Parts: sequence; C-alpha cells; structure tokens
Amino acid sequence: MRWTLCLILLGATARCSAPRVLPEKISGRPARLEVRLVSSGYDCRHQATIARAALAAEGQAVATALAAQGTHVTTRLVDPTSDELLKGVAVEAHGPLLWMYSGHGDLVHPGTRTLLADEEKQSPTRLADSVLCLADGPLPIERVVLALPPSAPFALMIVNACFSADVDIRSARTEMALVSLSTQMAKTDPASSPLGQAMRQASLANLDRDCDGWLSDGELFAYLQDQAPARGYGAPILKLRRQTHEPTPHLFATTGCHPELPIEREGAGLLFEPYQHHGLWRVRVTGYLSPDAAIVLDGQTIAAKQLHAVGCRFDTGQCFEPLPALSAGND
Repeated sequence: MRWTLCLILLGATARCSAPRVLPEKISGRPARLEVRLVSSGYDCRHQATIARAALAAEGQAVATALAAQGTHVTTRLVDPTSDELLKGVAVEAHGPLLWMYSGHGDLVHPGTRTLLADEEKQSPTRLADSVLCLADGPLPIERVVLALPPSAPFALMIVNACFSADVDIRSARTEMALVSLSTQMAKTDPASSPLGQAMRQASLANLDRDCDGWLSDGELFAYLQDQAPARGYGAPILKLRRQTHEPTPHLFATTGCHPELPIEREGAGLLFEPYQHHGLWRVRVTGYLSPDAAIVLDGQTIAAKQLHAVGCRFDTGQCFEPLPALSAGND
C-alpha cells in the first residue's frame, strides 16, 4: 500500500522551493555579533574526562580568535552546571548571537534523562533526544533552544559534540539555526575538537560565498563541513537545522568573499520532502515550521506535538517521525 505524506501549515501558505537569486550587496553595518562559548569536560555520568583541560584551553583560544575579528565575546563558561548554562544562554542579546558548546554529548530516551544503551544508540530506527553532558548530568539541547533570548534577531547554535543531531528546534523564541557535529559517536583528537579547531582558524570576514557582504548560517556551515575530517568511521556527520523565515539569515558583516566556492549546499525556500527510513515514514522540512503545523499521513492528521525530531539523513533541514503509537496505528 502506498502512503502519502504532506504538511499543512495552519494559517500560512507553503512556499515552493525556487532557484536562488543572488542578493544585492548590502551596505551599512549590522549590530555587532555576540559570541557565547561553553566547554564541558564531563561525560553524562558526572565523570570528568581526560579532555577537560584541552576543551577549556581550546575554548579560550576560540574566544581570543573571534574577539580579534570584531566579534563581542560576552560569555565563556567552563564546566557549568545546567542552571549556570541556561542562565548564561538567556541573557538579553543586542545583536545576532553565536552560541557554541564544545564537550561531550549523548542520547536519552525521549522526555527523560535516561541514557540510551550502546546497542540502542546504534539502532537505525532509534527515537531519542540529544543532550549536553554537564557537571550535574545530561541537559536536553531543546532546553537550550527554548532559553535563547527573543531579543536576538537571529541566533546560531553550534553543538560540537557527539550524538548532537536529534534535536527539535521548533520551540525557539527567535529566528535560529543549529549546527550539530554528528548523529553518531565522532572520533576526535584528545588535544582538540573538530569544530573548535575550525572556529579557531576561521576568518569570518572571508567566508562570504555569495559576496553579498554578509556571513550567513549556511556559509558558516559549508565552511565547517569543508574543515571537518573526511567521511569514514568515526568522522563527524554535520547537520544544519533552520527555524527562520529568512532563506539566508545574517550573522556578520564581511569585508571579503570567496565567489569561486559553492554558494550553498541547499536551495533556498521552504521544502517538504517525505521519505522512508527502514520502512518508516519521515519528513524533512527546510525553513520555518510553524508550531501549529500538522502532518497528514494517509488521511490521518498528526499534530506537531505527536512528531519527534530525528537525526535526519540529509545535511540540512529538520526531520520528523510520528511517534511509535501513531505509526503502529497506520500499519
């Protein structure tokens, strides 16, 4: 039996994807990019790890490198508790916000703080929530998303941790995007992390691929993909989620560009794409997904709260799967 899958945006009209039109050069200076950095050397069982000192040193190096480029590094937390981290996230922002976590990540059963067993993590049909590993245990990344200050016109979260791609960002109170290091365990050098090293070496002013005078989330994501180790066992599998009405959100005013590089890995616009994963229906969504959106699956309307975010086989976009009880009812 062939299933059909589509999205209904209540009170809004879905836009079809279209060929990208290069933006005109933007004049004037934006509000200053604010940077907030967090590093944690703990695993999710409250144990300090051998990477603790290296992550703290790398965080300081990233802060120094970004500050030298005209950004405003307002916060740098080392080994915070959940409350300390969330308090730092929620501070009012006065411009575009770049928030980056480097440390350990893990997976918990949805809506709990119970870690998945190793065999459960390897299941291709797992349902899980990504968490940060802090001094007091696991913190769901979705709680960080919810804490982002609405005063930021745009926020980009970089989660430089293993198992960091099973995240639902629809609860954000501001326009945002999230870059995850990997859907799986990633092998890293004990002295440096993949995305930490890349951010330390980044020249933000020269990462503008469409030469419009701005660095966008997609351009920074493309740079991080280029800098990550080659794909293979244990290599990072970067993912970009986006919850914004803007096809190319702006982070930073640039003074140089690389027009010879690909502009973006994905076309602009809002796209709904159903697909099957090990016999289960999923849907990928790019762009802004209204909190009151619903999926119609073989004539059955499934409310947004009955959808669970999954790791996504695509580089970009949010992917969702109906919760198991609903999927079973459609067999």
